[in-house]
Amino acid sequence: MEPKVLACAWFFGRAFRRHRAWRGRPHKRRTVEIERYARGTIGRSWTASPRGRDAVAARAWRRRAEIAEARSATVAPILPYSVVALVGLAFEARIAAGPGVFVICRGPDIAETLHLAYDAGCRSIISFGVAGGLAPDLRPGDWIVASEVLDARASRPTHPAWSRNLLETIPEVRYGPVLGVAAPVADPLAKHDLHTRTGAIAVDMESHIVAEFAAEHGMSFAVARVIVDPAHRRVPDAALIALRPGGGTNLSAILREVLTKPAQVLPLLRIAGDAYAARSALLRLRRLLGPGFGISEADESSDSRAIRLPFLSRLALRS
Repeated sequence: MEPKVLACAWFFGRAFRRHRAWRGRPHKRRTVEIERYARGTIGRSWTASPRGRDAVAARAWRRRAEIAEARSATVAPILPYSVVALVGLAFEARIAAGPGVFVICRGPDIAETLHLAYDAGCRSIISFGVAGGLAPDLRPGDWIVASEVLDARASRPTHPAWSRNLLETIPEVRYGPVLGVAAPVADPLAKHDLHTRTGAIAVDMESHIVAEFAAEHGMSFAVARVIVDPAHRRVPDAALIALRPGGGTNLSAILREVLTKPAQVLPLLRIAGDAYAARSALLRLRRLLGPGFGISEADESSDSRAIRLPFLSRLALRS
């Protein structure tokens, strides 16, 4: 027999044996496909949806994944948390996250989450993220540390030892009162009026929540922020409506607003430039503060009111 014929016979024989071996395990192949479909690895547009028993199996896989995700949201791996970081935006939460940090993003269930962190043993809380400038000399990217937090009802000083640590750690930082408000302050005239009446150097929407909760529960608190919009800058409407409830950016809302009012394009680009500078400064600030956000164990011996570092022994929370 010719060598070419022998080679062809060997090739096709090998292919036939592999085909028979694979057909002998159809249930394994189908099970893997069902699992991949249930987990979302196989898209609906590329692979047909499973039917009959396969559909039941796919729903079972998805149900197991949902149960596992719900369990992980309530019972996370045991990790120590020494400080709570309250932020207002999703990108701030990603920057603030780290070992020992319980990050909470402002939302409708913020009070319940703060109480959960307190019940778990957290006794230190910091307001972290970006803020609007009220002092006329502050520029986007400038770092600030609050001496006290003002709101419509009270003035609450920050923890002296913790604030001192922040001032010693952050170079060229501005120290002064920070005003907490319930709604964004976009008008330069309103910013000037707030600065004149209160003396606050910056404004945000989270610091007063931190100060009030800390005062009610005897917690140590501090404020470390980065200026995003200076006092003279008007924040356009498109930037104000662009936030989702969880702190993310709603690009479709921005597009609709810009199409309705095209004159906002230039102010929106200025705000985008300010936000880029503020985000870069916030990243540098987070690296400077380290894992504990400026909390030092040495203060326990030098200051009777020093910050205690609580650790969760049995319960750990996921941010």
